[in-house]
Amino acid sequence: MGRGVATTATYEARALGVPSGMGLMKAAALAPEAILLPAHFEAYARVSRAFKAAVAEVAPLIEDRGIDEIYLDLTEVPGGSRELALRLKEAVRQATGLSCSIGITPNKLLSKMASELEKPDGMTILDRDDIPTRIWPLREAARTCLKRVTLDRRLRLLGIRAGSLVQEGVYRQQASEPSAVAEPGLFDSPGHHSTGENAQQACVLPAGLPES
Repeated sequence: MGRGVATTATYEARALGVPSGMGLMKAAALAPEAILLPAHFEAYARVSRAFKAAVAEVAPLIEDRGIDEIYLDLTEVPGGSRELALRLKEAVRQATGLSCSIGITPNKLLSKMASELEKPDGMTILDRDDIPTRIWPLREAARTCLKRVTLDRRLRLLGIRAGSLVQEGVYRQQASEPSAVAEPGLFDSPGHHSTGENAQQACVLPAGLPES
């Protein structure tokens, strides 16, 4: 089995407790009937390029955040949010044969969170009125804001509720333009997102370098 890690895991394996990045020996203990497949990074890169090119035909202002995740600025793209999400999903499907999960919200941080809510093949559209009911209650929202560090014990020691952190993080986003995250089912795993307190959290940056 060796000392490698699982670069990703199917939803069936995740249901057994095997996430991306878990050591193979531990993964085998949790999911002994799982099939270990070799990685094909050249194929992943080829499909990634096709996915991004297809999306660019619909929404050309793109910030590349990794092999399987991008941010889009939809401000000047004609059409309603649902219509655009369906167009994007169909473009990705036609180009790659893959599904993708899309979150459309007022800014990038919220779009990243929204894209995680209805995987796989999800479509989540949130406006500001939806934030208190859909975002604040999520423990994962606080984890996203703080780079998924170990939170629970430290937050309790500081007397901070996760919801208060999310509210503060949300209201520091001052962008007015709608943005979206699109993640194809290439790995079916979430990308990484840095949440510094600066304008990068609000504006889609076409020159941004991929994170992963």
